[in-house]
Amino acid sequence: MGYVGGQWTLDVNGYTVKTGYQLLQGQHPSLQWYKEVWDSWFVPKHSIIGWMIKQEALNLRDKLHRLNICGSSMCVICEKEPETHQHLFAQCEYSRTVGFILDDWLCNAFTGNVQDMPILKSIRRLVQLTTWYTLWMERNSCRLDLVVRRPERLVKDIQRIVCMRVKMMLKEQCPASIEYSIWLRMRDTI
Repeated sequence: MGYVGGQWTLDVNGYTVKTGYQLLQGQHPSLQWYKEVWDSWFVPKHSIIGWMIKQEALNLRDKLHRLNICGSSMCVICEKEPETHQHLFAQCEYSRTVGFILDDWLCNAFTGNVQDMPILKSIRRLVQLTTWYTLWMERNSCRLDLVVRRPERLVKDIQRIVCMRVKMMLKEQCPASIEYSIWLRMRDTI
């Protein structure tokens, strides 16, 4: 007896551990965004926060206010809009300012023939996850200390973390000449 093609059969050869496991698990939609947050290039704690953002699983003030845990649903950083995942990581004036500065940095660091390098995609995703993580930490710090650092200061922290990670990953994966030129471009534009 086995489970084959969505049905139980009496054929002894039709059952495998794999088919039994698939029966128990059921059908799940495949996640297309997992590569955006899980990669050897990324700092694991940044990946976890990125995964939670994609799942909208962080306890932000909008959710806490609906559960009567928090008195206000307004963003801790800007205090202009309800603090949702979309607002905090994409729409908040503070987040957008950080994003604009980082975009300029990446455009200045990667010009000419470097634009075509496949490694640039990993670096851009690394910058995105590091930004999300740093914004999350800044939000928590602001909530506890009631002080928001200037966006330029936050960007410097993000750039430092990204440059250290890129240097480490390039040592493992690229010839020395390419590694050195990419890392120098990033470092020199900070």
